[in-house]
Amino acid sequence: MKKIVYLSVLLCGMYVSGQKSYQQYKQEREYSQRYANEQKQQFYKDVELSISKYNTLVNQYVALVKKHKSRNYVYNNFPKISKPMFDIQYRIQANWNYITYDQSKRFDEIRHKYLVILDEYGD
Repeated sequence: MKKIVYLSVLLCGMYVSGQKSYQQYKQEREYSQRYANEQKQQFYKDVELSISKYNTLVNQYVALVKKHKSRNYVYNNFPKISKPMFDIQYRIQANWNYITYDQSKRFDEIRHKYLVILDEYGD
């Protein structure tokens, strides 16, 4: 009879321990999913800000190239516009597989303005 009582206490203890472990696992999984979702949302916000900044810089670059009629002149004399523009462009293209379709479409439209200027004022 003692063996049955000890065995039942042991099984109950294992069951309770297993339930605690499962609850802890479930809680950690929910936390990691929430954290991953927050990181993804923050990434998309950062990409949106980068695309907006890129649009502003491309518009300034296009205006200056049209004004001075030289792409190299603008590149050499306005590094505060051209260098960040290229940095943002490379950063977005490096993360191309992770951005949304709408973001990639907007980026392509903005980049098209830049490429038209390259064709028009190729030095």
